[in-house]
Amino acid sequence: MYEEEKAAQTEKFAMFAQKAQEQRELRANMKTTGDDMSYQNAFRDLYYSYYEIHPESAPDFDNPNIPLPYFRYASQLYSETGKGKTVLFPITKNGTVINILTANINDNEDFLDFYIAEKNDFINGVIDIFSQKMASAKSATDRDGDGALHDIEEVIIPPPATWPPVMSPVPPPRSSECDDLSDHQNNGCGGPPPSTCQPYQNCNPVGGSGTTTPEKPKPCKTIQKVGKNAKTKTLFGDLKTKSTQTDANGKYKETGYLLTENNDSVTEQQVNGIPGKNGIDLSISDSIDGFIHNHNPGMTFSVFSSADLASLSWMYKAGKIKDLNSFVFGLVSAKGTQYFITIDDPEALNTFAENFLTNGEIDKKKVDDMDEQYLMSGITYGDNLTSNEAGFLYLLNKFSSGLSVLKGDSTFSNWQQIERGYNDQIISTPCN
Repeated sequence: MYEEEKAAQTEKFAMFAQKAQEQRELRANMKTTGDDMSYQNAFRDLYYSYYEIHPESAPDFDNPNIPLPYFRYASQLYSETGKGKTVLFPITKNGTVINILTANINDNEDFLDFYIAEKNDFINGVIDIFSQKMASAKSATDRDGDGALHDIEEVIIPPPATWPPVMSPVPPPRSSECDDLSDHQNNGCGGPPPSTCQPYQNCNPVGGSGTTTPEKPKPCKTIQKVGKNAKTKTLFGDLKTKSTQTDANGKYKETGYLLTENNDSVTEQQVNGIPGKNGIDLSISDSIDGFIHNHNPGMTFSVFSSADLASLSWMYKAGKIKDLNSFVFGLVSAKGTQYFITIDDPEALNTFAENFLTNGEIDKKKVDDMDEQYLMSGITYGDNLTSNEAGFLYLLNKFSSGLSVLKGDSTFSNWQQIERGYNDQIISTPCN
């Protein structure tokens, strides 16, 4: 917004400041605000006000396939000196809560931030609490733009042992000499550089921010370059055929292809496992654009195995992935499934990879430990493909993997992103 608009919004928040301060003095940190929903309403109004000023950027509020905040419900107000005031809102897709929108304003009430919370045990618990509330109210389908006209109902979220698990760092104040990017670069100003976003404006599809965050890759876009290349589809078909073939001794072996893309052309290098055993020991010299492989019948998973995730982790940590924005890690199984994994959050993957590696190399004991997590997640060697999908999505979510999963049809042409919803419901979004 322009300066006068920013001032107007600051004034809107100022009317609530005294009441919030009184609550902070009367209650311990992170207690509920009772019936006072001033901040929840103000955050919601600011969210919609941006789209009133910039309708050309407004999402399609009537499209349930688009993840959007659902402003019928909000957490209590979390308030702590030095960390500002925070409210949590559910983000829904097809009537299911899939994530959490965090709204935070600093102590001086001159810096507002909307952002999607990073997944962790606390946030997963918040998703479940909002999901249960919406299921009991049976109102999840009414979450379009007119949500701004309805009262917001407070949903009490028990605070975690340590705070803040979902807040972004509150920026230190900047002096008036640091009010544009050139000042910051040339004068060594303290605090963060000014955002390329105007204050209180959106920088991404779900929230307004005074800061900028690099846009994360979109899975359906990621697979366009290599995953949906005609050569890749042909190789996928070849892997499906090979998945049920045996050698002269009647033994299966896994087969894979290392993919390299150049000027829309994909070339492959075949790699083979050991007959009678699951898995492929990979040796990669130059960085690659993708890897696809198969699982044979019998004691193999219809989804990616822990050894597969270990291989992907090693590729990432060893610098074998050429471009995260187009890299694909694919599977076709003899049980009739075909999937891609894409990397959405490299920072999260960097941490997730430590579940499989020691000193940068695959640690078999860690892989075996993850196999136990597979069993606990309900993933089996059987043919219950939906249950295996749900368990695998749960596992990736539980460990904050930074990975997304896409499911394809038998032609390898039509893909849909699959995500874990409430109570292990699978949410599917076609890429087209």
